[in-house]
Amino acid sequence: MTETDPALAAADASLIAPARAPATDRGSGDAVNAKSAALRTEVLAPPTEERAVLAVELLASLDEDASGDDPAEVDRAWGEAMVRRSQQIASGEVKTLSWSEVLEQVAASRNSR
Repeated sequence: MTETDPALAAADASLIAPARAPATDRGSGDAVNAKSAALRTEVLAPPTEERAVLAVELLASLDEDASGDDPAEVDRAWGEAMVRRSQQIASGEVKTLSWSEVLEQVAASRNSR
C-alpha cells in the first residue's frame, strides 16, 4: 500500500484550510503580537475577492525577498527535488492523485466544515 507524502499532505491541508495563527507570544514581544493580531483582523475583513488580491501581493513579496538567491543554486535545488519526487513516484513510495480526485477531496473537506 502506498502512502501520500506527509509533506504534500500537510501542504494540501494548508491549501484546503489555511491556518490562522493565534496572536500568541513568540518571543518577539506583546506589542508585535498585538499589532499582528490587529493587522490579521483588518486583512480578513474585506470580501473574498479583495482578500485574494492581497494574498497574491503578499505571496509576490515573498518572491521578492528571495530575489537575492543565486539562480544557479535555485535551479540545482529544484533539479534535486524533481529527481527525488520522480523516484518516489516511480517506486510507489508516494501516491499521486488525479485532478478530479483533488477536487473531490477539496469539496469533501469544505462540506465537512
